[in-house]
Amino acid sequence: MGTVMFLRDYAVRRFVEGARRLNRLKTPMDVVLETAELYGFPCHHMAALDVFARMGLINTRDFEPRCDYLECWEIDPKIIPWLRRFVPRATVREGDSIAATRERRHARSHYDLIVLDNPPCLFGDGYCEHFDHFPDILDYGAPRCVVAFDIIPDLRNANSGSPGEPYFEQWRQRRREFYPGSDGVTVPVDHAREVYRTMMISRGFRVVGETLVPRNRMVTFLGYFLERP
Repeated sequence: MGTVMFLRDYAVRRFVEGARRLNRLKTPMDVVLETAELYGFPCHHMAALDVFARMGLINTRDFEPRCDYLECWEIDPKIIPWLRRFVPRATVREGDSIAATRERRHARSHYDLIVLDNPPCLFGDGYCEHFDHFPDILDYGAPRCVVAFDIIPDLRNANSGSPGEPYFEQWRQRRREFYPGSDGVTVPVDHAREVYRTMMISRGFRVVGETLVPRNRMVTFLGYFLERP
């Protein structure tokens, strides 16, 4: 992570926390968790899993106070000291969280809250967005749980290059595979929601409710409230 990105994230977090203390701002994560509570999901004393924590400044500090246990994954060793500093109560795990999900290496068998604030790009060992966590990450959901993650409805709003360029076309193909029936460039939110609902039902959950919160021009935050019948 570069110095400019660090300073930007830190400055944004300082502003956000000041505004939240004055009750003048609710973050997308605040909205998801408060909506979950309206559906009867208590969002305090939670066990939470954050698989793309970075420094903990984007989403993690929004829900840390609600957690009795918080497990944060970050693959970049240069960021780990900052994550420990900014989220001191977390159990910090260094490594590839996608491999950990596939190999059943997370510390607990079930979590009340699972957060996937993924990089909006291709990255790592051929990974794309949060696609490689699904559907296995759902097996870590508690009998009643909240799962929250980012989606990109329109690839043209991402830093993805232009149609015809190799990077764009590789990303587009991954999206077409994950969201069957889409062209991979645009994925209507309702279509994406059905893809996730189908996965969740296939893993034994009933979808009690859901919410979506636009985060910025590129990303929309989706929250699902799940229970096992």
